[in-house]
Amino acid sequence: MLNGPFPSHKLSGFLTKPYAAVSPLTFVRRRNPRFRAKWHGNCLVSFTNLGREILRASGRSPQESTLGNMMSKFTKKAAIALAAGSMMAAAPASAAIFEYDMTNGDVLTINTDTQTGTWTGENIDVAFESADFANFEGGANPSFMFTLSDMTGTRNIRGTDYAPTRQNGNRFHPWMMKTTRDGRINLWSWWGDPVIAGDYVRGIDDFRTVDVPAPGMLGLFGLALVALGLGRRRRKAAAA
Repeated sequence: MLNGPFPSHKLSGFLTKPYAAVSPLTFVRRRNPRFRAKWHGNCLVSFTNLGREILRASGRSPQESTLGNMMSKFTKKAAIALAAGSMMAAAPASAAIFEYDMTNGDVLTINTDTQTGTWTGENIDVAFESADFANFEGGANPSFMFTLSDMTGTRNIRGTDYAPTRQNGNRFHPWMMKTTRDGRINLWSWWGDPVIAGDYVRGIDDFRTVDVPAPGMLGLFGLALVALGLGRRRRKAAAA
């Protein structure tokens, strides 16, 4: 532990006015306010910074002090915990892929993580995007109305493949996917140029959910692996 006064020439910049010798308590009270303990979630970090400054003012490096080593380890662990907590708060614990088997054998897939979807079957093969998918909760009897920002692929009508379009002469309508009053799903689009067909409506036969890790949790796992790797490397170096 540190005893006695601190040399004044090593405390310049941290005191409100020069002193020939300052006690540790006076040093704490009169040093720069940004290092004072903040009891709004920052007290531990403030005291860690304070300990480092006391060691530096005394002319002792953290490597030469047990207190310095303890604070160094504490700071690293606190940083890891803070980063992990931030990522957990920034992203949901999981996302999901919802798959619907339609009554005609088609399969509709909605990915809430990538906000994309597909509808594939004997007479249709399309992919689409919608920011609305992020809030989709699935279920055997869903109720929704999504506006699709993009759609690519084809629908086969009487042996010919036609691309989706939002334009029909002078009329324009955004691509949409919505449930009907009788529980079916309507993929709203015109098909062909010139247009030869409209809505693609099919009933739901079955559905399933596939949980997938969200980006925040993947980042958390990666951070934990990095921390473990650094710890092992440090122990091997100390044993050599």
